[in-house]
Amino acid sequence: MEGRSIERRRSEWRWAADRAAIVSRWNWLQAHVSDLEYRIRQQTDIYKQIRANKSEYTVSVTEF
Repeated sequence: MEGRSIERRRSEWRWAADRAAIVSRWNWLQAHVSDLEYRIRQQTDIYKQIRANKSEYTVSVTEF
């Protein structure tokens, strides 16, 4: 009987350790996705500013 109890505790511990490892990886992944989304937003904003400035420059040059 005690052998089964030890096996059960081991399997429960293993399950908890595996679950903790999965949660850790998931949190790491979420952090990196969030960082990438932030960088994409930054790049998009920079691109929009460049396009806006470029069109302003084109308009002012053609007026001469």
